[in-house]
This record gives sequence, structure tokens and C-alpha cells, in this order.
Amino acid sequence: AVIALPGEFSMAEEVGEPPTVAAEEIFLHPSTSTAHQDVAMKDGEADAEKESESDASIDWDDYERRKDVLIKKLVLCEQAMARIKVTAKFTRLKDWEKRKGEIAAGTDHEYVTRCAALQKETDRLLEENEIRTKLSLDSLQRSHEGELDFIERGYRDRIQYKKSQLRYELHLKKDALLERIRKEDEVRADARIFVGEDVPDEWLDEFVKEYVDETEAAENGPEARRKRNMAKYRREAGEELDLGQPLERLAVNDERRWASRSLQPYPQWMNDKKEKKRREKEKRKER
Repeated sequence: AVIALPGEFSMAEEVGEPPTVAAEEIFLHPSTSTAHQDVAMKDGEADAEKESESDASIDWDDYERRKDVLIKKLVLCEQAMARIKVTAKFTRLKDWEKRKGEIAAGTDHEYVTRCAALQKETDRLLEENEIRTKLSLDSLQRSHEGELDFIERGYRDRIQYKKSQLRYELHLKKDALLERIRKEDEVRADARIFVGEDVPDEWLDEFVKEYVDETEAAENGPEARRKRNMAKYRREAGEELDLGQPLERLAVNDERRWASRSLQPYPQWMNDKKEKKRREKEKRKER
């Protein structure tokens, strides 16, 4: 005998392939009625109580049959769910193909419209460019000779500038040479007075050359340049900054460097602070 489970299809006949159409309709069109759900819930609770009462007296054959029925139910559910998934996927694919067709049609229309607009804009730009090119060529032809003259004049000016620079450097060298000859003549005349006519000219020329070299080195040394610059600054600054005092007093601010032209010395507290730092530094060195 076949046991008919509560709420299932009739098991009076031999158990075979379960009806799939009814199951698909159940899964595709689920009931949303709350009353129907309440009735099903109560029926399920009653069936569960009956099953729990009859579980103690069930034998092995009934258990096997019931297990087969449950397995067939699971297979039915899986088949129905697979069909639902395939149907949904096919529906999405059809919708997407339709959407792609719409997009392609819209894209083609937009492409044709944009191509026409671009062609029109290109024709307009070509026409304007042709007119502008004609005007530019005419202007370039008019100004070409003037530009060539300008370039040639600039080239001539550059050559003239280089020639003037070389000429100036040559004048400087010539003046320096004349100044050297003048100094040597003066030193030679003074030395001849002191040494008399006994010393040969070769010895005297050697002495004059060494003496003039030493004199020029001393005149062009850093100390001599510093003194000349100080004298130049004294002339430029005048009495407003100098006040008749020695120029070293002007640099008392910046640790006696010749950079700051201030007349005001540091206040006493700053001098005391510097002296204190110096003493601490010496003490650290001694330690």
C-alpha cells in the first residue's frame, strides 16, 4: 500500500513521474492571498502534529517510500527552478537584443547627423582658411623685403658691435702698455740718478722690471682695492653718512664687516648677550 502524504498529490496509483506543468504554474504564479497562506500554515501545523505522532509507529518500508516521495519532490523543485531560470535568462536576452537594436538605430541616426554637421563646419573652415591664406601671403610678400633688410641691418649692427668691443679692448691694452712704459721710464730715470753711470743698462732694466712688477702687484692687491673702494665710497657718501669719522666706525654693526652702512651700534644688552655666549663657548672648549 502507498501512503498518501497530507497535502500532496494522490499516491493511490503507482508512484511515477510527477506532473511538471502544475508545478511550473505553482512556481510561476504564486498565491499572494493572506487567507490562503493562513489556511496552508494551519494545515501544515496539523500535518506536522500527525506526522510526529505517527513517526513512532512507522516501519522501515514506509520510511523508504516517504523518503522516495520527498526526493522526487526535490527533483521536481529543481527542474521547475531550472526552467524558470532558463525562461528568465531567455527573456532578458530578448529584451537586450531589442534594446541593442534601438541603441544601434539611434546611434546611426546621431552619426549621420553629426557627420553632416561636421562636413558643413569643415567646408566653412576651409573657405575661411583659403581667404586667410591669400591675405597672409599678400601681407608676407609685402613685408618680406622689409624683414630681409631688418635682418641684414641687425647682422651689420652685430658685426659693428663686435668690432667696437675689440677696438675698445685694444685701446685698454694700449693704454696699459703706455702706462707701463711711462712707469718704467720714471723708475729708470730715478734709479740712474742714484746708481750713477757705472751700472750696465741690462742690470738696470732687470731691476726696473722687477720693481714695476712688485708695485703693480701691490696696487692691484686686495688691500689696495679695498682702500680705493673705501675712498670711492667716502666720496659718494659724503658728510651725511661719514660725519668726519673713520670709515671703520660705519661697519661696527655687522661685526666690523664692510657690508652694513649703519651708524647705530648694538644696544648694550645685545653686546652683553654676545659676550656671555662667547664666554660660555670658551668654557665649553676648556672643559
